[in-house]
Amino acid sequence: MVNFAFVFLTFVVGGFASAQSSYEGDVATLNQSRAGKQLSGDGEFSANIQTNIYKVTERLEPVWENVWECDESTGDGKEGDWKGFYNAPQSEKPNRLADAIAGVGLATARRLVEDNYFYKKPRSWKEFRSVIQNADGVYKTGFSYEVLVKHGDTNMQNLGYKSSTNCRMERTLVWKLVKHRTFYQTVSKQFKVEYSHAPLLANESEVFEIRFDGVALSVVPSSKFNKYKLVREWTDSQGVQVYAFEAQRIRINPENTLSIVELNSGNKVLLRVSDSAFDKEIATQNNSVVEYEIYKKRAWYQKDIKLHAAVEVLSKDSALTSIQTPVASAADLYVKYQIRHSASPYYSDKPSRTLKTK
Repeated sequence: MVNFAFVFLTFVVGGFASAQSSYEGDVATLNQSRAGKQLSGDGEFSANIQTNIYKVTERLEPVWENVWECDESTGDGKEGDWKGFYNAPQSEKPNRLADAIAGVGLATARRLVEDNYFYKKPRSWKEFRSVIQNADGVYKTGFSYEVLVKHGDTNMQNLGYKSSTNCRMERTLVWKLVKHRTFYQTVSKQFKVEYSHAPLLANESEVFEIRFDGVALSVVPSSKFNKYKLVREWTDSQGVQVYAFEAQRIRINPENTLSIVELNSGNKVLLRVSDSAFDKEIATQNNSVVEYEIYKKRAWYQKDIKLHAAVEVLSKDSALTSIQTPVASAADLYVKYQIRHSASPYYSDKPSRTLKTK
């Protein structure tokens, strides 16, 4: 039986806009699991997903932030990289200023040049900060937050005002665009996912992630066992969003699902070999091949002796093997073993990792 499970995850923000207002929706994430043996690999599932939409307004407000404050005696800007602003032709000055001051933006840089705010180079960070805050007090766009708070460290360093001894953080008011969200409505979306040629074995599972932000719906399969391709997407007559996927099985490297128990008697080695993943329904396709070697333990400074090596095909989940050894007792023997699957549609031809009995 194939089991399905829904899991809601953390919300993040996505957005869209209308002509009258700005709106954004929480991005709801839903996980749909497939688990358990499904050899045909064909199936479908459907569900409903919903999220909240908010009306968004942004207002310019004075907010308290930590901003660098430096003494007048610190960096004077002479060693800073102003991108040639003060030597550039008037037509190039906005671009040079936007390149020099992180967070200012080209539109604001044009206004600053037109209004002669940087007619001379500020001789200290304090003077630079004053120019920025005075200009934003007039423009009220919130660019001072970008320049002094968000990119404060970068601008101090790049413009030649950085000093580790005479600078400190202090709380001050800066203009900032503050987002306000008001609940608008809850929206939902019905969806259906169809998939084909995506087999799973008994101990395998995979997940489809469905995301919905109030407008856009997406479905993303995540699997170690099948490679999915979206072949068709449409809305049916009932308004249900339908996604059709085709898959190709990934031939994975096998785990070592064997267990070997030694039932030794005298100089005979009796091995009980079991495969916890053996499935008689696919045994003829899977060809479970056991490869093992028997070793005799020796002193820590000597190399152990390999006494026997064999390859066997498991035709059932457990088998008993008897081996006559050329030693008087089997007590000091151990077995190294691995499994591989020859010409299997589910596994690669590579062997599993090697284990040993003791």
